[in-house]
Amino acid sequence: MLINKAGILICFLLVQNFCFSQSFSEVIFKTGGYYGYSVGKKDGVKKIMLSTGQEFIIEKNLKESWYITFGIELTSLKYNYHSDTLNSSVFSNNYFALIPVTLKRYYILSKRSHCFLDFGLAPAYYFYNKDESKSSSFKKNNLGLNIGAVAKMGFKTQLTKKLSFDVGLHSFQDFIYSYKNAADKLSIKSNGLMTSFYLDIK
Repeated sequence: MLINKAGILICFLLVQNFCFSQSFSEVIFKTGGYYGYSVGKKDGVKKIMLSTGQEFIIEKNLKESWYITFGIELTSLKYNYHSDTLNSSVFSNNYFALIPVTLKRYYILSKRSHCFLDFGLAPAYYFYNKDESKSSSFKKNNLGLNIGAVAKMGFKTQLTKKLSFDVGLHSFQDFIYSYKNAADKLSIKSNGLMTSFYLDIK
């Protein structure tokens, strides 16, 4: 399995946080990442895939502990399969760009700790595929579009006055597809561990 070949993904997250003159009018810029697995389906066959991603997110405060978030996530899905045509094992690299729009709620646990729930929708543009075997490689671009639901939940801990750390789960499940070629369709059910650092520099 591909997961056995995976190394350790270290995700660091920086946040720029500033406030306007009114209460709760707060905007946060941040970047982080996640690491886990996906259950994909292609050509009618389910495949276990290594899923890694990097996200660039803006959080805008709406009211008290409610935020709206939007941004971009770059996700890679990698797996092995056997090709009867080539009579060989093939390593498949697949890359998506997601544009999530979600609602996020923070719950106060203590002065330094919060838990959060984040849920919404995300179009996922399947922009690149590369399949490699011992004897050849194949590349494709602009393959199609998946639209699905994205959810995150976890815990935030304030380490210092300026630095905090998040850990949680990241999940994506698609339900709408648009592809030029039906054979390129790759449906996704993804679950992974999300780790992030935040630096408040307001």
